[in-house]
Amino acid sequence: MSETTLHSIKARYSLNPTDRQFTSYTGHRINCLGRLPVKVKIGDVTRRLNLYVVSGNTDSLFGREWIANFKKQIDIGKLIDPNAALNSLLGGFASLFSDVPGKLTGPPASVHLKPDATPIFAKARDVPLALRDRYAGEIEKKLKSGL
Repeated sequence: MSETTLHSIKARYSLNPTDRQFTSYTGHRINCLGRLPVKVKIGDVTRRLNLYVVSGNTDSLFGREWIANFKKQIDIGKLIDPNAALNSLLGGFASLFSDVPGKLTGPPASVHLKPDATPIFAKARDVPLALRDRYAGEIEKKLKSGL
């Protein structure tokens, strides 16, 4: 927990020293100021665990030590549902992730090139024989939709 968060919950506290060191997923060291023994209750189970306080204003984490003490009470599958988060994101931008192509509205688009740019010729690559029918089907679908 960050010292800012702890101070907003409990104005007066005294930290016990600790030799615990933390690093972020990017490898940066996180300064641990100390530990505070706290009672933690989940459901009917209560444990006395160390709350590690770090400097700054960061998000609080439910660490491995606490998870190990409450593994029977915590259903990680209910807490972390990657499909729900992804579906929420996709739902918010449904028009962008649709199978139906959109159309540009507003002023006409233009491409700005450098005045001295020269076009480069590149031979078109052949579509693999096994994919030609699928490619032809996609092209027909796009033509019918007005693309």
